[in-house]
Amino acid sequence: FKQKTAYEIRNCDWSSDVCSSDLMISGKLLLVALLIMASPVAEAAKLISKEGRFSYSGYIGGLKIGTASVDVAMDDSKYAVELKMKTGGVIGWFVEWLHRSSAFGLVQDQGNFPLSPNAYRNQSVWEEKERLLEIIFFSGNAKILLANPHPIDDERREPIPEEKRQNTVDPLTALIGVSRMIEEKGTCKSTFDIFDGRRLFQLRIEDKGIVKTSKNRFAPFGGDARRCDFAFKQTAGFKRLKEEKPNKGSFYFRHVNDHSVFMPIKVKAESNYGDLIIHLRNVESIGPEFIKKITRQFSDAEKAQ
Repeated sequence: FKQKTAYEIRNCDWSSDVCSSDLMISGKLLLVALLIMASPVAEAAKLISKEGRFSYSGYIGGLKIGTASVDVAMDDSKYAVELKMKTGGVIGWFVEWLHRSSAFGLVQDQGNFPLSPNAYRNQSVWEEKERLLEIIFFSGNAKILLANPHPIDDERREPIPEEKRQNTVDPLTALIGVSRMIEEKGTCKSTFDIFDGRRLFQLRIEDKGIVKTSKNRFAPFGGDARRCDFAFKQTAGFKRLKEEKPNKGSFYFRHVNDHSVFMPIKVKAESNYGDLIIHLRNVESIGPEFIKKITRQFSDAEKAQ
């Protein structure tokens, strides 16, 4: 993905009275503060307790539809995560879709959710059109810093008021937050709100305990795993007059080695074309510099504006 200015931020934020100049200043101050907090590489090597690159393949009806990789690192105070996805297999012959998103924030083992996001970026290419969205989180609120196209330009969707974005997390922080909950509390049972910049979801997770998953050539990490049944419910920002039932499915979390976080070894979810099955295929180390790499990406993006 090429880094470029995709959208001029509006004179005033689309759902509050915070003007763009104040928002940009707040974003820059936030990013600078986080970079100051980042430790030198040698120090980070001592702090990083869990890290890894987790590579996945997805299937519907036995046909491969795409691949994904999740890079994640977490120490006692900070976390960073990056997701890359693309279509593949038979679907890849007809449809090209690329997606890259990243997030970072602070570990806060207090309250209902163990992580506090600072920033989230989502980049994708669909039908040869590039999309870009960047959010910053501060004072319990989520602010859109950059967007192309901007949600206010999409007349098909209802705008999301600022009060509904209070105390939300981004999709990547949600995934790693559940992992942290399992690590610290031994359960994934939770309910929280997710804001991806365009839509608002409520995610409800029920802990179903330890189950045995099969191990085969598609699922090399099968074995005992914690089953977490989930339901996504749309709450705001979706297409007008379009009612959809909640998306349901199951995550199967486990440690694959002593240095990794709890991550799904399998995901099973409903889709319009049948059950979507995602299997973990490979795990490798990404090293102690990953948190600094992600925070630096956000800082470089700010300088480019």
